[in-house]
This record gives sequence, structure tokens and C-alpha cells, in this order.
Amino acid sequence: MNLLPEEEKKEVGQERMRRFLVVALLGCAGVFGIGSILLLPSYFFAEYQQRESERGLQALTSSPEIGRMKEEKKEAEARAATFSKLEALFAESKSVAVPFGLVLAARSEGVKISSLSYSISKDIEKISVRGRSAKRADLVDFSNRLEAVREFSKVSSPISNFLKEEDSEFLLTLDVAPSR
Repeated sequence: MNLLPEEEKKEVGQERMRRFLVVALLGCAGVFGIGSILLLPSYFFAEYQQRESERGLQALTSSPEIGRMKEEKKEAEARAATFSKLEALFAESKSVAVPFGLVLAARSEGVKISSLSYSISKDIEKISVRGRSAKRADLVDFSNRLEAVREFSKVSSPISNFLKEEDSEFLLTLDVAPSR
């Protein structure tokens, strides 16, 4: 039993509440303070690690090896661009197998071809045929057969090809028709 008057009971209750709040706040502040003190080494260690990482990164980026790697990367990118351009050109290019096959099909028995070459200059495709003919008539027949092929717009033959009667070397230049 409590023999205290009601007013004092209220005061004691309020005093208890104040003491409880002060102790609770001091306890929270103590926990926060102790936690902060315990986290200080972790904070300093993280700060040290960050400084070391930044210093290491700076050392790496300023090293000659990184400069060399950057140059190699640029060279690799340039090569890749060149390869993609070449790939596009090959995709657009025309096959030279067809005109070479037509040249070989037009060959007569006395004509032996030693070389075929293909070139493009100023958007004109040319095929050069070098070889040897047993007789002038065989070379004339070969030249006429090539002129009859519609895939060739022009057959050029120097006069020197027809000077010798037998066993003569020749060079013919064929312009490939653009509509093939």
C-alpha cells in the first residue's frame, strides 16, 4: 500500500518517467558512441584502401605498357575496320571465274595460254591473256572467237602478235562488258 498523497504519487511517476527517459537516451547515446568508436578502424582502413587503389590506378594508367596497349587497341580497331571494308568489297565484287572460263573455252588447239591476269582501272575490267600459238591462223581464230563472246566488249591485240608465221608469243587484252 502506498500512503503517499495523490499529488506526490503523480510527481514520483513523472520523476520515474524522466529518469527512465534520461537513462534510455544515455544508453542510446552510449551505444551510438561506442559503435562509432568501433567503426573508426574500418573507416580508416577503407580510406587507406581507396587512396592505395587510386594511386595504383594512376600508376597503371601512366605506365608505358598501358600506352602501348592503347596503341595496339587502336591498331586492332583499324584492322577490324579494314577487314570489314574488304569484306564489303568482296561481297560486291564480281567473280573472275566466269570470264576466265570463257577465255579458256574459246582457246583453239594450237594456242597455249601461259598466264591470265585480271585488273580494274577507272571502272573498266580488263583481262590480259599471254601465251604462245603454234601458227598465226590459230591465234587469229582464237582472237575471232574471243570477239564473238558477248561478255567481252573489246579485244585488243598488238600487230606484233601476227608478225611471226609460226610459234609466236602473244598478248591479248580483253575489256569485260559492264553488263555481266
